[in-house]
Amino acid sequence: MLKAGLILIATRDGELADSLRFSLELEGFSARLCDELSLFSALFATDRPGCLILDQDVFDHMVEGKSERLLAESFVPVVLLVEVLTQRLGDRAREAGIASIVEKPRLGRVLLDAVEDAIDRSGRLSASGEAGSGWRLPPFLRSSP
Repeated sequence: MLKAGLILIATRDGELADSLRFSLELEGFSARLCDELSLFSALFATDRPGCLILDQDVFDHMVEGKSERLLAESFVPVVLLVEVLTQRLGDRAREAGIASIVEKPRLGRVLLDAVEDAIDRSGRLSASGEAGSGWRLPPFLRSSP
């Protein structure tokens, strides 16, 4: 049974992209690979995707180009795949309105749960580091009160 919403996958790693697409389709999602050039047109299309899985390599390139704010403006929940979650990366993700962060390698249902949660609740990280989806930054990454 096909689950609601298209999942966009943006990564420069072709093998990762194919693996993610295959895994999502096995779970009943419709998934499409998206390059950096077509990413923003897809996010702002009339029939927006249900979620974007964004690899850290593409996110880092967006931050360098100062285009990460467009993620927050798109209203499409974003699940960010990272190698290692650092304070700086967590801050940048929060500023960009990332709904959830999943560290690689993703084991079990961690990524699928993050995607389903992002679609169900369209959560965004708040300035406090909490998401509407229930995801929270680890204590060492939260701002001091």
